[in-house]
Order: sequence, then C-alpha cells, then structure tokens
Amino acid sequence: MSSLFSSILRFAVDKKFKTPNYNVALIIPIYSYMKIIKKQHLKLV
Repeated sequence: MSSLFSSILRFAVDKKFKTPNYNVALIIPIYSYMKIIKKQHLKLV
C-alpha cells in the first residue's frame, strides 16, 4: 500500500516539473489514490 502511495507521489513530482500547472498534476494522482482507498474500504466492510 505504501509502495503504491510512493509511486503516486513520484508520478506527481515528475508531473510537477513537466506541467506548468503543477497543482493539477498533484491533485489528479491524489484524487485517484483516494478513490482506490474508498474501493478497498468498501471491500473490507
């Protein structure tokens, strides 16, 4: 789980330097990560 998060952070940092609007580049992977957590949470319940 932590490896997934670190890879998403690495992706976000990579996008940050390539995209002028780096806020969007950070929000998109974090948002998708939150959706993954919600899915896993629903599976656990």
